[in-house]
Amino acid sequence: MKKTARAFYRLLLVLHPAQFREEFSAEILRDFDEILTLQGPSALFADALLSLARQWTQSGLPDEATPEVEFSLLGGSYVALAQNRLTLFDLLRGSVLSTALFFWFGVSSTPETFRSFLTFLHTLL
Repeated sequence: MKKTARAFYRLLLVLHPAQFREEFSAEILRDFDEILTLQGPSALFADALLSLARQWTQSGLPDEATPEVEFSLLGGSYVALAQNRLTLFDLLRGSVLSTALFFWFGVSSTPETFRSFLTFLHTLL
């Protein structure tokens, strides 16, 4: 069970921005191993999901993306980003995050389903 929990936690770390992963992943995994025996994995997974959302909302634009103001034909203006195309990994990461969010909102829509979901997770872990 610990190996499965650690593998899932590593997956959540892989979904974080690259700069964050490079700087903190080794330390976070050490903390995960220590806290797993004391508290169990559910609080750690919740913290990792919150961290994932926080890091992606605070990461801002990549360094190579420079905003440029473009004027449209109809008189309005918009901001265009000079950025490379999305990679397959970026698309996969976005798919996993959006699926997790839709799943979370679906499960937490009623208290009964949320409680039954937590019970189910508790039996797995």
